[in-house]
Amino acid sequence: MLSGPPLPLPHDIPLHQLLTYARQPGTLGAWVRGSVRTLHLYESASGGSHRLLIGPDLGYLLSRCDRVALREGTHPVVLDAEAVIHWRTLQVVTSSPYLPGLQRLHEIFPEAHLNSSGFQIAISSRTPEHVLAECLTHGIPVRESRIVYRAGSWELRAVNPPESF
Repeated sequence: MLSGPPLPLPHDIPLHQLLTYARQPGTLGAWVRGSVRTLHLYESASGGSHRLLIGPDLGYLLSRCDRVALREGTHPVVLDAEAVIHWRTLQVVTSSPYLPGLQRLHEIFPEAHLNSSGFQIAISSRTPEHVLAECLTHGIPVRESRIVYRAGSWELRAVNPPESF
């Protein structure tokens, strides 16, 4: 069970640990800190194949892989990509005096969660670009935006937790 947001794997993780999970059907993505390039690795031995995609961009991996290896605390875990996608939230930072009233904001974004710097909105059903376009349309000034992971959604469990990953 995850106790906080997912983190990238260290750059020095042994490749053989990742290949163990790449034996399952589909492609395993490995979110690795400090990767400069995305690496596609295919291995065939005795009729089996391992498909592994290693890279620094979690969003890229989530759109191309069935499972993703990342870090929870100090331990690597492998999760279904769809589960991680549902955690993704767009954090919109606004200029506080210019934030519309609560009622108006809930009319525009009924599923938004307000905080002291702006609001968060789940992006599993719509793109960040759509949310930011709505802000522009309704005159909500956006100072910055970023993808974060919802704090209340860590109840999903790892896929096949390793004994010695």
